Amino acid sequence: MVEYIITYTGHKVFPIKINPEQIFIEDIAHALSNICRYTGHCREFYSVAQHSVYCALFSRNFPLWGLLHDASEAYICDIASPVKHQKCMKYYRQAERNIMDAITRKFNLPTEEPKEVKFMDRLLLSTEAECLGLRERTDDSWGPSIQDLIIVPWAPKDAEKRFLTMYHSLTNLMGV
Repeated sequence: MVEYIITYTGHKVFPIKINPEQIFIEDIAHALSNICRYTGHCREFYSVAQHSVYCALFSRNFPLWGLLHDASEAYICDIASPVKHQKCMKYYRQAERNIMDAITRKFNLPTEEPKEVKFMDRLLLSTEAECLGLRERTDDSWGPSIQDLIIVPWAPKDAEKRFLTMYHSLTNLMGV
C-alpha cells in the first residue's frame, strides 16, 4: 500500500507522518488554487487559495497565519464542517492537526491559530457564502459578513499566482 502522495513539485509527502522538510509553498499554492470552497456547492468555482489571500489581507496581526490557515488541505483536502466535527471523524481531525503542526514549524508560526484568524475565517465564510449564492443577506444564521466586500472568483492559475505573491510579500516584510 502506498503511504505517500506525489505533489505538484514532484516531492513525496507522507501526509500521516509529514515533517516540515516535505512542505513547499509552491505545492500549497498550487493545490489550494485547485480546491473549491464549500465542497464545490457554489455558483462558480471559488478556490481555497483565493479565500486564503483574503484571510491574509484582513488578518492585521497575523497575515501569514491567515494565508496558511487552510494549508493542510493541500495534503488531505477538507471535509465539510458538519461532517468533520462528528465524533467519528476524530482520526481525520488529528491528521489535520499533525499537518498544521508541521506547517507552523516550517513557516515559524505560532502553534495555535490566532483568534483573529479564526474570526476572519468565520467572517469570510459568511461573506463568501453570500457573494457565491449560498445564503441570503437577510439570513443571519451564518453570522456577520463584510458588507463592502464583493467576491469575484479568480481562475485557479490566477489564484495560485496571487497566493504566492502574497506569501513572498509577507515573508519579505517579515524578513523570513
